[in-house]
Amino acid sequence: MRNLTGYTYFMVTAKLIFTGFQFHYEISNDIEEWINPKTSKIFKINKSYDFYSENELISVLDQAGISIEEFLSI
Repeated sequence: MRNLTGYTYFMVTAKLIFTGFQFHYEISNDIEEWINPKTSKIFKINKSYDFYSENELISVLDQAGISIEEFLSI
C-alpha cells in the first residue's frame, strides 16, 4: 500500500531536484514551472505551505512523468 500523504511543497521539490528536475520559471506567487533538462519535460506545480493531498501529489507526479514507486523510493 502506498502512502502519499504528509508531503509538503519543500519535500516534493527536494525529491524532484534529486531526480534531475530544476526550477524553470515562476508563473505567479503560487505556481511554478519545473523542467527536467535531460528530457525537456516541463510541468507546473502549485506552491503550497500545507500538505499536498494524495490527488494533488499524483497530479504532480503524472505531469513530471515519475512513477509513484520511484517517488516513494527517493
